[in-house]
Amino acid sequence: MSGYRSAYANPEAGWADAGIAVKRIIEESIRVGLQYRVGDAVDVVLGSQSRVRGVRLATGEIVEADKIVLATGAWTSFLMDGIEEKLLLSHEERIENQLTAAGVCVAHYQLTEEEAKIYSEVPVIVNGEKGTLYIYLILCTSSDIYYSSGEVIPPSPSGTLKFTCTGSFTNTITVASGQSISVPPSQDQSIVPQVLKNEILGIIKSLMPQFEKNGREVDWWRLCWDSITPTQNQLICQHPNPSLRNLYLAVGGSFHSYKFLPTIGKYVANVIQGVSNGDEKDRAWEWKQTGSPEKPEMAHANVIPRRDFKDLVHMGSK
Repeated sequence: MSGYRSAYANPEAGWADAGIAVKRIIEESIRVGLQYRVGDAVDVVLGSQSRVRGVRLATGEIVEADKIVLATGAWTSFLMDGIEEKLLLSHEERIENQLTAAGVCVAHYQLTEEEAKIYSEVPVIVNGEKGTLYIYLILCTSSDIYYSSGEVIPPSPSGTLKFTCTGSFTNTITVASGQSISVPPSQDQSIVPQVLKNEILGIIKSLMPQFEKNGREVDWWRLCWDSITPTQNQLICQHPNPSLRNLYLAVGGSFHSYKFLPTIGKYVANVIQGVSNGDEKDRAWEWKQTGSPEKPEMAHANVIPRRDFKDLVHMGSK
């Protein structure tokens, strides 16, 4: 805990299991009448009379609706490219200027029952990259531990402990239209460049040196993707193009939006129904004009991507 400019303790922090929470929301939605279907979306389909018809699945089926909401994260630019090209939208009018796909690397350790018990007693620690050390003194449940800038995500019920690094990256490709967009790579997401592995191993050595001393090796690796906006505010709005007036966006999680799960739905519903969420929220979540002089206030500037995946691959992978 040495070498930091300052330290900050907060006794009011908490942690939730994302997978379980999402599962229960889906179950409750089905209970109250949601028709829940699973399929691979490949593009947005333009209809007649300045409206979007629906979303095409990989099977060729088009799922139609009066109003279409894209909550499509890192795949948003990929899904929108075809319809943007049909409408001959300029570079400035495309969704890629509102958000881009960004990835982070995650290391997974499978803990033994004894290790899970040990780490259940560790407080939440956020390592502000040798700036400020934040300590969240919470009552941990079965095995709760979390670090950031290096992050350690709490062990799951099965005892999986995750480390990640906030240094994100894009994966830029050129599509048929000639536009450059960032999308998750098509390769297996468990294939991780060695430079990213080394970065996380350095964080682990700093935050939990006992892992290195004990000779523990990472059990598996993964790339995880989100859509990130220039301000790190979500994009929750109606598409501004008149030909896409029944298309709505609920994207731009920017690696910090899961915490809004209990409340964000009502704001998305308001946008779909044409109800204002108040001037401050409407401005924060609206479609931004390109070249806006407004200086963005970010939740976590260090997570803005400054590298591209292909460059990391060329630096060596394993």
